[in-house]
Formats: sequence, structure tokens, C-alpha cells
Amino acid sequence: MNKIKPCSPAEVAEEIEKLKSRKCPGKGRITNLMIKHLPKRAIVRITYLINCIIKLSHFPKSWKSAVVVPIYKPGKNAESPESYRPISLLSSLSKLAESIILNRLEAETEDKEPPFPLSKHKGGHVGYYCYILLLSGTNRLVCTGPYSPSISASGKGCPLRNSSSE
Repeated sequence: MNKIKPCSPAEVAEEIEKLKSRKCPGKGRITNLMIKHLPKRAIVRITYLINCIIKLSHFPKSWKSAVVVPIYKPGKNAESPESYRPISLLSSLSKLAESIILNRLEAETEDKEPPFPLSKHKGGHVGYYCYILLLSGTNRLVCTGPYSPSISASGKGCPLRNSSSE
């Protein structure tokens, strides 16, 4: 059962205003500037789409893929692969939806106690680092503390992970 509340067009419009205009678009080539100039009717449609994602607990596969672009490191040999760092360009609509969903998750977890104490924190939410990473669906878990001496990329060893699924 999904307890996350749906978002409103006003909230989506507010998040759209926060988007940085000069960011590169992802695979869909829809820029943040394009999104900022959408009519209210389109914002209502985006709101509906984001609420469907929340209700169905399903994030579109196409929004999970990124365009990986190599960026040259100044002062390095341009012919060497080590002279480049990769950046991932994600869909602007994907980032918008993720931002709204993250706001929902933070609101749902902010005043709740985790099932066990954690010694690390991120973003000002003491004790919720591992918890929020699990809720956001990341495959990378960074848990440290007395209950998690060793965590693999798959999350094995994390006390929040269901032992029957390992």
C-alpha cells in the first residue's frame, strides 16, 4: 500500500522554477528551459504522470537510462582514456520527478525513527542515510556503524535489507 501523497500542479510548477536553465538535456533532448516555458495545461499533465509513478511505484525505464559523455581533464594527455571523466546526462523530466519523489520520501521519513541507530548521516537527516538510500532504490548503499561492518554494492550486510531476499 502506497502512503506517499500525490503532488499538486502548484508543487510541480514550484520545482520547475528551481530547475537550472543551462543544464544539458538527457536522452529525450527536452531541456530545463523548455520545461520552464510549458503552459499550465502541460504542467497538469506532468503532475498526472508523476502521480502515476508514485501510485504505481514504477519509474519509467526510459527515464533510468542516461547519455554518458566523456569530459576532458585539462592538462592531461588527450589520447589517454584516463584523461577523461564520465558524466551522465539524465532526462530533465526524470530529474523533476525524482526531486518531487525525494521531497515526499523526506517528508515521510523525517519524523520517524529508523529501525536501528545509524552513525552516519547525509543532508542534515541524522541517522537516515542508509534508510533513504534504500527507499530511493539506489543499488549503492553506504552504511557505516555498529550494525553494518561491511556493505557490498548489492546491500548485503545492511541490517535494513530483508535477509530472505539475499
